[in-house]
Amino acid sequence: NTINRLYTWLCAMHHSPVDTLSSAGVCAEKPANMGERGGLSQRKKPQQNIARTAPNLLQRNAHPMHTHHQRAFSLIELLITLTLLALLASIAMPNFAGWVERNRIETLRNLLQTQINHARASSVLHNRDVVVCGSSDGQNCDNRWDMGWLLHFFDTEKLLSRHRLSAQDRLRWAGFSRKIRFHDNGTAPLGNGRFYFCNNQNEVILQMVLNRQGRLRRVSGLEPDQQVNIGCE
Repeated sequence: NTINRLYTWLCAMHHSPVDTLSSAGVCAEKPANMGERGGLSQRKKPQQNIARTAPNLLQRNAHPMHTHHQRAFSLIELLITLTLLALLASIAMPNFAGWVERNRIETLRNLLQTQINHARASSVLHNRDVVVCGSSDGQNCDNRWDMGWLLHFFDTEKLLSRHRLSAQDRLRWAGFSRKIRFHDNGTAPLGNGRFYFCNNQNEVILQMVLNRQGRLRRVSGLEPDQQVNIGCE
């Protein structure tokens, strides 16, 4: 007993837990990972957990992507969609066609205004009278404003500019004279009048008023004192 106590004290000095004294006379160390009941049985638990989870991991990796079920349109749904699109198109197309026609008329008005301003500026710049008249062939003045116009000097009839209208354009000139003559000071004493720009239904969309001083004024539609039956024919 004394010797056992001595070995127990020596083992305690070396921080070695001792249950019993081995037959070899050394301290029997208790494994650090040994439980009260299990001995080395707890050491195998992580391996058992890995062995259990391995089939689950393999099973998950066997199907890494989820399958999404896609659903197509049925024939009835497709017919309903096409019917709605046709209704919307039938409503939008007339408005779109009217918008295109108004833009075309506005473009024609801008072009004619530019040409008349050019004729007036040329008369002042060259100190010569300039004539603007309707022309069907772009060479001679025949007062056909519905087909085009041309600009030329009054004395030499030298051509300054010309323009031919398309079949869709509707233009009419109504003034004191069939021709517009700008004097060398930029005025047009006998050239006052109106240009009418119409749509395909012969309705007046825009007007351009020329006064005796050679200035232009834009009018949308008809003025309050004008008759409704005014058109481009």
